[in-house]
Amino acid sequence: MGLQEAKTYGGIGSILQLISGAFVIIPLVGWIISPILGLVGLILVILAVKKISEITRDETIYKNYILSIVIIIGIAIIFAIIGATIGIAF
Repeated sequence: MGLQEAKTYGGIGSILQLISGAFVIIPLVGWIISPILGLVGLILVILAVKKISEITRDETIYKNYILSIVIIIGIAIIFAIIGATIGIAF
């Protein structure tokens, strides 16, 4: 049952992340709903990866996934800082 549970979590999480992008076009309400759906989807995918990591008894799967998320968020923050700096400079 564990692998089926992970598959369900991962599938629902991925669908929520995809749907969250569509809500961005709705003014005001979409800007609030979209990040929430994306975050919930990400959490569900993380839970799925954690479950798969536990079932296979291979912690590197989970560690590498978390590391990739941290790197992607770090790169996004760096680009935001660079963009803000350039925007302030002009």
